[in-house]
Amino acid sequence: MKKSILLALILLLCAACAAQPSPEAENPVQTKVPMNMHVSEINYTLDMVRDRVPLVFTGKVIGTSTKRMNSEGEFVDDLDMSYREAFEHVDWDNIRPEIAEKILDNALLGTMLHTLYEVEVGRVYKGEWDRPTVTIAHQGGILNGVQYVQSNAAPIDHGHSYLFLGHYPRPNMDPEIIGLISYPQAAFDLDPDVRAKYTHNSGELTYESIMALFEE
Repeated sequence: MKKSILLALILLLCAACAAQPSPEAENPVQTKVPMNMHVSEINYTLDMVRDRVPLVFTGKVIGTSTKRMNSEGEFVDDLDMSYREAFEHVDWDNIRPEIAEKILDNALLGTMLHTLYEVEVGRVYKGEWDRPTVTIAHQGGILNGVQYVQSNAAPIDHGHSYLFLGHYPRPNMDPEIIGLISYPQAAFDLDPDVRAKYTHNSGELTYESIMALFEE
């Protein structure tokens, strides 16, 4: 009898766990689209990391959200409104639908869509950051089941830890949000098996070479 009750409780617990949706289930990605970005992609060298990159640190991604950057440089939740803010000159009420769609596609593949990563800061190798967490803004994100990605960038995934190469907040940006350097060279997964899949795009910068730079 006791065994039957125990078995029933275990089955109920398993059913409850299975019923909890994962973040991926709540925001399923139906397709991935490379972002046709006009981004300055400097091919950073180790000398440039030492002399020009202001912030080098490790951290674990503990949260993500998709935002839009409006015309004031603010990150907002109102994804639709930012289209209109970025194209204030467009007569949206009278424009032909096919032209409007083209404009919106261009906006979507522009600089406005961002993922904000909340990162638990580990070790700071270069620069100063005295808070336990930092928010990183990275172009791309998930919207309406479509994931817009930098075609030449390694992914930044929730729950993973990385070596980040970044810059401090821009003068006209949120002082709590930092950016990253050239996309293929911006983040290196601390897991060597994951890292090995993406370092072919990073030039002379590798996790090992950067660590050697700061551990001399």
